[in-house]
Amino acid sequence: MATPADAGHRHPTEAGKSEARKPEPPKQPSGPLLLAVSIGSQKVTVYDNGTPVATSSVSTGVPGHPTPTGIFSVIQKQRWHHSNLYSNAPMPYMQRITWSGVALHAGVVPGHPASHGCIRLPAGFAVRLWGMTKIGARVIITRGDGGSPHEIQHPRLAGLTTKPEDAKPENAKPEGAARSPGAVLVARTDAITSDSGDPEHGVPATPQGAGNPDNPDSATSAPPAPKAEPAPPPKGEDVLHGPGQLSLFVSRREGKLFVRKGFTPAFDVPITIAQPDKPLGTHLFTAGRAATEGAGMRWLVVSFSDRAASGGAPHGSSSRGKRKGRAERELPVTADALQRSAIDALDRIELPADALARLIPLVTTGTSLVISDQGLGGETGKDTDFIVVTK
Repeated sequence: MATPADAGHRHPTEAGKSEARKPEPPKQPSGPLLLAVSIGSQKVTVYDNGTPVATSSVSTGVPGHPTPTGIFSVIQKQRWHHSNLYSNAPMPYMQRITWSGVALHAGVVPGHPASHGCIRLPAGFAVRLWGMTKIGARVIITRGDGGSPHEIQHPRLAGLTTKPEDAKPENAKPEGAARSPGAVLVARTDAITSDSGDPEHGVPATPQGAGNPDNPDSATSAPPAPKAEPAPPPKGEDVLHGPGQLSLFVSRREGKLFVRKGFTPAFDVPITIAQPDKPLGTHLFTAGRAATEGAGMRWLVVSFSDRAASGGAPHGSSSRGKRKGRAERELPVTADALQRSAIDALDRIELPADALARLIPLVTTGTSLVISDQGLGGETGKDTDFIVVTK
């Protein structure tokens, strides 16, 4: 039997084995990180640039304290956190996803829902995940297994990554084009007050040093034209060029595009949505790294099915037991159906050209576009990304 003294003086071979068993530090993500939590499967899968790199069991909320589903992101990290809602309960390696109290953290994971709404992680995995994530990492929570990202191609997304000179507003005139009436008027004013006069309109030249014969007190030379005040920068320009990731949110309810940079609102503009009375669904598009270097960016999408989340039938159309079953799991929805839904949503939105011209130079790996039928909900606020709670 080993004594306490033996514990501090292990045989070199035993010490070597112990060192070999130590977990390696987590590999840093090469692309945008996405955490997909499945309530039905009680597991989380970590995707790096669309590729699964880690998975673990979890424990989510119990009835009465359910874990919300939808699109979230890590908005705060604390290594040693205590709950301010539940008797100062310890929540080590806490990664907050809502200010209302939902977070991922280390805790007891019994193999079934057991929390008050948070997502409990096994201690070892919580430590590993802590080393992988940064503030802003996206978290997707679904009832089924529909949180895996898929690559998607669409002209709307390709348009977000074109060269800035190809995305000028439609009313912008190229250099050398005809001037606007206002510009022509300014040019004529300059000509009239110049030494050469305006022969076209019969205005004689004013001799140098001569004043106005009708006003003896006038100056002997024309006053200089006033300097035009520089136009103020567009709204939110300082935010757009500040730190942080670019996030776009299209709301069918508001009929607007909302823009945030580094969790800070920049600006919003009206957009055009075809068939505005028809739902768009909820979709998260994320710019990722291309498979081959130098090939630009590719886009990944995660889509939510409203039909799946609600059970696909009106309330009261089945027995209580069946309603309960539908509330606890999503109906199967094929990846093809979700892909078509995402493409349909992109087909129906049109973003203003002047807004695109401002945004395109800022699109980088990790830029996100959320499309939703909802407006800005209560969870989207100060120091958050765009949050969409689907249920």
